[in-house]
Amino acid sequence: MGGQSLWLTLVVLVCTDISLAHPLSEGAITGWNLFHQNMKCGTRSAHKRITMSNPIGSISQSCEYTIRAYSTKVCQVRIDFLYLDLEQPRVSNSRPYATCVGDHLTIDGMPFDLCGMLRNQHVYVPFDALRPTDEMRINFRVSTDSYAMWNLEINQIECSHKAALVIPDERQAPDGCLQYFYHPVGRVDSFNFGNLYYGDTRYAICFNRNYNTNAMLELSEITFQMDGIAVPFFDDMCLNSVPTDSKDYIAIPFAEVSNQDPHSLFCGNRWRSRTLLWNWSNCYPR
Repeated sequence: MGGQSLWLTLVVLVCTDISLAHPLSEGAITGWNLFHQNMKCGTRSAHKRITMSNPIGSISQSCEYTIRAYSTKVCQVRIDFLYLDLEQPRVSNSRPYATCVGDHLTIDGMPFDLCGMLRNQHVYVPFDALRPTDEMRINFRVSTDSYAMWNLEINQIECSHKAALVIPDERQAPDGCLQYFYHPVGRVDSFNFGNLYYGDTRYAICFNRNYNTNAMLELSEITFQMDGIAVPFFDDMCLNSVPTDSKDYIAIPFAEVSNQDPHSLFCGNRWRSRTLLWNWSNCYPR
């Protein structure tokens, strides 16, 4: 995905009956030895749940945390960004789209770096506890003259064939999903919402239907701007080589758009008055 501006806010309604929960705070995991609060730069931790915040005062060029596997069943790490405030991405001479060329965050297993401002965002990162080096590095690269702030919560997820029986906050994300939403109602924002979005990214946002084959995904109250184009485009118009058209898009297979025929690719602008509906049965057999 390229381009210089993507604002995406989706209020999501999923027709399921699961209960709401705040990530990492249900209290089903107990015991002081499972929780490491306010991990320090340059240290290692094998705790199941970890919090980390920016050091007070000056920050050196690197603030690296090393996460070790809590058990041999760990296969994913969920990282919740309560807030992240780093230097904004910039458009450089070598690339026509914004990237994190200044202060940024690198996470082992993440397909791209993070920077700018994140609030109440999360990512799921694969973590193979059985590999020879069962470590994951979370590395903040920060210049000495900047004021970087972050507050993260880390949860190691143990995966097994009984994953459907665990509480929602302990659920494994499906393979290939960078973000995974399992609550019936919520809000989805693009990274660095309200500012420049990162170019050259490609990732999946997934929603849980709680085994309900009749579930519908409704996207409403949409704020959408991609590439600054002032009209909504669909499907092939998001892919062609016309300079005024876009090659940036969001794919929602066979989504029903209010007052429109179904479409699968969406780009452009002016989506504020639209509602998108997606039925799992359009793509998968009952």
